[in-house]
Amino acid sequence: MKVAILGGTGRMGVWFAKYFKEKGYRVVIWARTIERLVSVAEDVGAEYDLKAEEAVEGADMVMVSVPISAVPETVRRVSPHVKKGAILFDVASVKGVIPDVLRVEGDRNGYRAVSIHPMFGPGAKGIKGQKIVVIPVKGHEDAAKWLAEYFAKDGANVMFSDAEAHDRMVALTLALPHFVNIFFGLLLSESGEKPESIRKFSGTTFSLQLTISESVLQESPDVYAEIQMENEKFKEMLGKGEELFKRLSRAVLSGDKNGFVEQFLRARKWTLEDEEARLAYQKMYRMIEALMDREELAGEGEKHP
Repeated sequence: MKVAILGGTGRMGVWFAKYFKEKGYRVVIWARTIERLVSVAEDVGAEYDLKAEEAVEGADMVMVSVPISAVPETVRRVSPHVKKGAILFDVASVKGVIPDVLRVEGDRNGYRAVSIHPMFGPGAKGIKGQKIVVIPVKGHEDAAKWLAEYFAKDGANVMFSDAEAHDRMVALTLALPHFVNIFFGLLLSESGEKPESIRKFSGTTFSLQLTISESVLQESPDVYAEIQMENEKFKEMLGKGEELFKRLSRAVLSGDKNGFVEQFLRARKWTLEDEEARLAYQKMYRMIEALMDREELAGEGEKHP
């Protein structure tokens, strides 16, 4: 089986190139930066093409892993070259118009189209136990079923959604945490304090939050910008979030304790609907202890190279 990965030098593109190579498939990758393309192909043991159109020719499966804003253009560009009956799918974390583009191009060119979102990062050791959201394309539901079963056989936790619901939920579970942690890091950077100075005063909540923020800030700013800016549902949410921020900050700045408590309790009331909320404190401490253990091991490693 031949698998073509467009955007095969990105972190998820590389992850899936390795995944398909381990299954014994012929993997061909394409990307815009030639030096990086050649380097990744050698590292993964994949082939490469300098033109996307040539990469997809004869492929049984085509994966589109380019930046979110470039997905529609890339799909339109290669579609006439995709083999009839082949599976073409994107892995964009925001769907927007992508499923509609897939439907039109799939119908026109005779291939099977589906949209998916792997809800894990390139640090995942394998696909077993990882969550993958499958968004069926109208008229191509058989492709969604086939691809869902394909990943499920390897142990993935597959769930179905539509594009609108997907983008609404991803606005809450992906774009929002990213935004909060970027803001957290930005505010710290404006404090004038050095990280090592702040750490001396840090408690458990700060330590955990800083670790998450630093992890987010290690990623590509271009990728994170698209996750924020391409999701119309998140843009709608930001308007409401701005008002909530003002409401809470006004209570603090004016010394309105009752107003602050009211907002606090509103938030807590929602969390109490979560069955895992009662375990949150214990879970936080387990995570902190795990971080501390890692730091100690890292320290020991530095002492004994």
